[in-house]
Amino acid sequence: MFLLGIRGPVAVRHSVFQPKRQTRCAPLCVRAATSTSGTDAGFASPSGTKNSAYVRILRYPDGNERRIIYPTPPAPEVEIDVEDSWSLWTLEDESSSWNECGLAGAACIVADPDPLLEELAIFQTRHPRNVNELVKGSFQILTGSPWLLPRPLFVLTQQQATTGQATLYCLQARIQGEEVQDELAMVLKRPGLASALTFSRMKDGVVAFDRAEDAARYATCLEADLPDEVEVMEVDSRQLFLLTGDVDAVVVYLPWSEFVPLPHQLAAALRTASDEEP
Repeated sequence: MFLLGIRGPVAVRHSVFQPKRQTRCAPLCVRAATSTSGTDAGFASPSGTKNSAYVRILRYPDGNERRIIYPTPPAPEVEIDVEDSWSLWTLEDESSSWNECGLAGAACIVADPDPLLEELAIFQTRHPRNVNELVKGSFQILTGSPWLLPRPLFVLTQQQATTGQATLYCLQARIQGEEVQDELAMVLKRPGLASALTFSRMKDGVVAFDRAEDAARYATCLEADLPDEVEVMEVDSRQLFLLTGDVDAVVVYLPWSEFVPLPHQLAAALRTASDEEP
């Protein structure tokens, strides 16, 4: 009797002491199943790795054999897309490299103006007090000249389309009347009440700039809202305060600063100038 699937023929002699069923496993067995009954053996077909099969051989005492062939499940194959892996590597490499903005990776997106404007708008919405403080610190309300010597100032004039006359550009400014508060406290015979009273009134304020560049930039923004033509005119500070004193007006002086408020920001700050003062 001979066994199949072995390198060479091996003779098996019958003995009176042999068990009822005999199991032998081929020495070239690549993958053999573990037999719990001791009556079967398995080996892989040597025809190839792709078409390999698992064979179980059952041997009986009468010399008969029974073979059961099980196909070996194919080994799982891992497919790697070269293009996808290279694109991931490229993205990772771009995110860690330095670009022309001097920032790492996607930080260069801020060069796009639209996201930058949106970010600035969100910042102003979240921190409006910072903008208000900048506007309030950009001007001074003067009732008299603070300079010993006259100096040039730059005001804005509006050319009326109907009459053709030029008028000074003015804004309404709220002025706190401390003298009126003291008089009311004296009338009420309660001197300590003056600090609790609040009195203010609106006056015309001539907007004057320290630099011609700031005045021209403000005029450009103003022409977008007004139909009239706006021009910059240089005046003497002494003459300007004499003119405003005769008509009971004030001078809204904007000194040199990196921040120049917009027309609507300046108008809103002048209307509430005395409301938030302690």
